[in-house]
Parts: sequence; structure tokens; C-alpha cells
Amino acid sequence: MNYARAIGEGILFSVLLVLIQKKNKKWEIPAYAAGIFFGIMSVWVLYRAQENSAYFFWHPYISWMIVNLTDFFVNHKSAKEKLILWPVVILPVFSGFELAVGWLLKLYVKSY
Repeated sequence: MNYARAIGEGILFSVLLVLIQKKNKKWEIPAYAAGIFFGIMSVWVLYRAQENSAYFFWHPYISWMIVNLTDFFVNHKSAKEKLILWPVVILPVFSGFELAVGWLLKLYVKSY
């Protein structure tokens, strides 16, 4: 069930990104920023005492990997960038940022 949430989040953001890219290319970077914000909020809201599970660390990576592969297949971007650079360098940075900020929000912001 938990992996289905990450897969669903990735598919939802992939569809949103494809629609935005077809309409106007200049909205691509704000769309990625909105995706990171949504990922931070999902980490902050969804995870209660699951920080030690492997799923906690894989959730952002799985959702961003789906977005990356969809972007590769739909827009036919370079294979070197989307299949080597993104999974090895960029996706771990995105995932680590989402987890770090979401965790800090959980620690320092009182949520009810």
C-alpha cells in the first residue's frame, strides 16, 4: 500500500508535468518546484514514526524516478542525461532535500 502511494504521486506529477510542458515550456521549472513542495508536504504529513523503514527513504526517489522516465519517453530527451545522470545524481539530491526539509518541519513545527 505504501509503495502504491509513491507510484500514484509519481504518475500524478508526471501527467501534470506533461500537460504543463505541452502548453508552455517556461513553466517547467516552477512545476518541478511545486513537485518538490508537494513531496515535502507528503513527507511531513504522511510519516509518523516510520523514519526507520526503507519506504521512508525510497518514497521520494520512486516518485521522482517515475517523473524522470515519463519525461524521457514523452519528450525524447537525451538518454545519457535522463537514464544515467538523473538516477545517480539528481534524484538522490531531490529525495534527500525533500526528506531533510520534511523531517525538519516535523521536528520544529507543531502539527495537530
